[in-house]
Amino acid sequence: MLYATGGLATGRIEATVDRTSLGQGFISESSTRWGWTAGAGLEYALGSNWSAKADYLYARLASQGYFNLVARPFVPRGDVPFDEHIVRLGVNYKFTNCVFLLGCGPVVAKY
Repeated sequence: MLYATGGLATGRIEATVDRTSLGQGFISESSTRWGWTAGAGLEYALGSNWSAKADYLYARLASQGYFNLVARPFVPRGDVPFDEHIVRLGVNYKFTNCVFLLGCGPVVAKY
């Protein structure tokens, strides 16, 4: 089965700068960023409720400015983009006719 996927993406991004040479230690700033993701994949049935899959996702989060400091010689960056390429491989097992906490059994229509 071929499939496509996409949607909303979010991530907590932290930027850290080492300023120990200036006697100021580390400077760190973090923010939650929002964006989007899109991808595609392939899933193949192996038989006996097992399947294998491979998919690719691309995620792009909104640009964010970090370290708007006046201190010199540090130069802050005002527009930090975040793009991520993700490849996943996996194996799935399908539990047939099972409902959590209700047990397993055949699905029967009653009229």
